[in-house]
Formats: sequence, structure tokens, C-alpha cells
Amino acid sequence: MRIKYLLIIIVMLSFFNGFAQVSVGAFGGLNVSKLRGDQPVGSEFRSPVGVDLGVLVDYKFSEQFTLSLQPSFSKKGAKISYIVKGEDELVDSVSINFNYLAIPLLLKIAAKNNRYYAIGGLEAGFPMSATANYINESNNEVDIIDYLADVVVVMHFGIGYRIPIGKPTLYVEGRYSQGINNIIPFENPEYNAFPRVRTSAFQLLFGIELPLF
Repeated sequence: MRIKYLLIIIVMLSFFNGFAQVSVGAFGGLNVSKLRGDQPVGSEFRSPVGVDLGVLVDYKFSEQFTLSLQPSFSKKGAKISYIVKGEDELVDSVSINFNYLAIPLLLKIAAKNNRYYAIGGLEAGFPMSATANYINESNNEVDIIDYLADVVVVMHFGIGYRIPIGKPTLYVEGRYSQGINNIIPFENPEYNAFPRVRTSAFQLLFGIELPLF
């Protein structure tokens, strides 16, 4: 019985190796992130522009399917704006900045022409730094990293387009990401400016891939 299972594994590995292609690359782009969830009364969450920079390792195991590991640095943020009596527009009172080490594992599903593809998967995000700048209090900046969850799990969905330029390939991607767990795991009595909120973001990424074999 064990020999039978071993033969099945060998056949499966042989099948994948027939398609296997490993590529490496790098990418960068912009994100527009937003907090979703509880917010202070009389306030609104606003979305600044952030930056994403990373590298990738792709394992193409069939003509249409590729697993992609994409460790990256992600700079995101949010602004909490309040209604102020006598003001026609909301006034920004708190500016929040997050820097994350992001480790996404994604699946790419290519069209038959291998140009267009869909992409999706999960990401584990580890906070590297986080600050809240209280604009109406003489720009008083507070380090809030100790209040954040140790890991934020994020779902990714998107589409991409490849542009071959010889052996390397350029690509452009549009993605939507949605946090699964709260960035602050519980309502902390010491810091409750934005309890029970999750992150979401739109990303526009540009990158290059280079097949190794």
C-alpha cells in the first residue's frame, strides 16, 4: 500500500515538473487605503495615498496556474476627520501611518493568450511601525504600534496584464485587498481612537518578471 502511494506521488511530481517554471522579479506601486468599522461620533475616515515595494518568486506549475510569493514593504495610512462647528468641510484631526512587512501567497490564473490573468490569495501583514499624529494638538505624534494586532490577515483580488519584452516580462496589476481581522484586536482603554476597524485598499502595481528555468 505504501508503494502505491509513493508511485502516485512520483507521478504527480513528474507531471508538475513537466510544466515547472520559476521566475523572480520586483514590483512597486501605489495604494489608497481606508479604515472600515467603528469610528468616533461625528467623524469620517479618509484615504491617503501609500506606497508598495516588493519582490516576487513565481512557481508556474501548469500552463494557466502560477503560485506567487511576494514579500513586500507596504506603507498605508488613514485620516480621521471631524465635523467642526462653523466649518463647511470636515477637519482632519488625526493622521495615522502604518508600515507593514507583507507576505502574500497568491494564485495567478492566466488566460489562454497568457497576457491577461486573475490573481487572488491571502497575505500575512506584520506591523513594523505605526504612529498617530494629532493635528489639532500641536502635531503631537504618538507611537501606537503596541496597540496593533501582531498579524493582520488580508485577502487579495485583482487582474493583471503581461507585456513580454524578450525574456523578461513587464506587468501591470490592479488589486483590491480587504483585511479579515481587526488591526486593533480589542478596544484598548488606553487607546480607543479607532477601535474595531479593518483595513481595505486599492493597489496599482507595476513590475518585471524574469524566468530562471
